[in-house]
Amino acid sequence: MFDPQTVTTIAEARCALCGALVADAMPPSNPAETLRTCRSADCRSAALLVPASDGPHRELALRTQRLCVRRRRKQRQRAERRIAWAREVRALQRAAVRRRLQSQDEAWRDGSGEVLDIPLLDDRFVPLPAARREAFLAHVREVAARAARASADTASECASADKEAHRLASTRQRFARLPQLRAVSDALCTLCRGGCCTSGENRAYLTVATARRVLATHADWTPNGLIDAWATYLPSRHVAGSCVYHAAAGCALPRALRSDTCNGFYCGSLLRLHERADGEGQVPPVAALQRRGDLWERFHQERDLAVRRVALVDDGGVTEPQWRPDTLPLPDPPALD
Repeated sequence: MFDPQTVTTIAEARCALCGALVADAMPPSNPAETLRTCRSADCRSAALLVPASDGPHRELALRTQRLCVRRRRKQRQRAERRIAWAREVRALQRAAVRRRLQSQDEAWRDGSGEVLDIPLLDDRFVPLPAARREAFLAHVREVAARAARASADTASECASADKEAHRLASTRQRFARLPQLRAVSDALCTLCRGGCCTSGENRAYLTVATARRVLATHADWTPNGLIDAWATYLPSRHVAGSCVYHAAAGCALPRALRSDTCNGFYCGSLLRLHERADGEGQVPPVAALQRRGDLWERFHQERDLAVRRVALVDDGGVTEPQWRPDTLPLPDPPALD
């Protein structure tokens, strides 16, 4: 057992914070560090908070940081167990849906169907707060001002946006080859209710690159005219906690004024469907499992993993199976201690 009073030496190769035996204990890398530690970021950062001079303050700080390191590692281990459990539950639920559909639906008999997970956003509508509106307008004023002048920083920002533009162009080409894929993708995004849009916040992903693209296609517009256009489409009510443009009918901003990020983004589930359909030259039967929350919460420790809806999607629309989603398996979460 690690003795907190043990003085760490190179021969012992023992971390002064976590007590782990290591073959290559790290000596102090800068004057602010006074302890030899293992290579973990937790221990290296904790070492910076221990005073260099001997005395009661150093000993107290050392004991405190040892407790902090243990607490952080325990929290991380809990999170990792929860994430692993969430992945197992999702896989178990997808497998159960696949088995039921293969036994009940002729289109699924050969096992070629695609079962995927998408969010089911709680679209609670509230008035767009004045503070959020002002924060958005401040953002687009800055974006328009930067777009009006050529500089090294705006050039680099526009260069980074080329990846988004390329992704959008690739998606459009894929949809041109497979029109059915566009219809299925649109239906899935509608079911989701904008689970990816919550990260738009007060910026809506509008950037200098977006401004330059829009101004290039509207030769008679000035930067102030662009600001006015973006402001005009702000809804009076939007989804609570989501992007300022997230309204009852979806995005309140016309596609031509949106960022390439918003126009070209698809979640991992849909991207896997796109790649498979493109490779096979056809869209397989699709079943979507929906759980409450947005896209970014899918591995949150408190996320509810109960399936709220199962939707069967094709280019003809959306249907639901005869059985209820609450009959799907939902194992108990792992013990946290």
